[in-house]
Amino acid sequence: MVINSGQTMKQIVLSALSFLISIGTAYSQNLWRVQAPSGGYTSFLFGTMHLANFRYLDEHTAVLDSMHNCNMIVTEVDMTDKTSMFNFWDIAALPDSLTLQKLLTPTEWKILDSLLGLLDPSSQAIVYNKYRPNYVMNVLTQDLYKKAYSDLIYERMVPIDQGIVQMGYREGYRMEFLETGYEQLEQFFIKPSLSLQVSNLKAFLNGKNDSAMQLSIKKGLELPRLYFDQKLDSLEAILDLSVYGDSAEKQFVQTMLVDRNNAWLKKLEFLMTSNRCFVAVGAAHLLKDYGLIAQLRKRGYRVEPVYYR
Repeated sequence: MVINSGQTMKQIVLSALSFLISIGTAYSQNLWRVQAPSGGYTSFLFGTMHLANFRYLDEHTAVLDSMHNCNMIVTEVDMTDKTSMFNFWDIAALPDSLTLQKLLTPTEWKILDSLLGLLDPSSQAIVYNKYRPNYVMNVLTQDLYKKAYSDLIYERMVPIDQGIVQMGYREGYRMEFLETGYEQLEQFFIKPSLSLQVSNLKAFLNGKNDSAMQLSIKKGLELPRLYFDQKLDSLEAILDLSVYGDSAEKQFVQTMLVDRNNAWLKKLEFLMTSNRCFVAVGAAHLLKDYGLIAQLRKRGYRVEPVYYR
């Protein structure tokens, strides 16, 4: 696998962190008790790793216990909604007048074809000719994470978020979702400018194996075990290693985390005024001063970790 250089590597690590992990400096637990101001309802905030197996909850029953103390389950999106898959192919597609081959040089196209063949001998670049570069980047990098997650993720697999939603429906909870499937897919494929997506893919295809950011990727592959062991403090260093403050990364963090957190907070405050909510979101949304924990505290909520093993 070719490891791309500079900005592209950082974008991949940021994407992986946003999509896959729970993380935090002062936030070294996955589960948090949220007490509303003035003695209101108690809710729970659970940071998920989106590709983690739902069987995680079999081993950590405190999470299920907190859920059973609530009357409403709130997740990012309804992962049982099949219409999201139909939206996916529309959103991930390039505008009608464009193809990936037109956006790349002949040399880059040949490299892409070769890399895809290494991942899957039956795969060719032409299969992805009508899809946005961010989707192709996901295909190119998923093999790294698939190997790292093989024991924890890809066997006996029901994603933890999907399992929580299924349990909620099955046990008769009130269900609420912070985004539609379309809105979530937009964050990955539409809101990042096409020019930036093309630039990142080109950098990947022309990258070098000795990139300094290879260290970030290697450390990123530690995420599954760190999450399951709740060694979340260790994950802060992985995030900080990948963030150098350039304008593209700032925009990525603004779009993927800050803006979404702000929108979610408005809905969460409304829901938690009259319900005991079990809120399960990708826990990259918990950390930093723009995270849900810090922002709820600023709004007068008491947010404390629930320790469990």
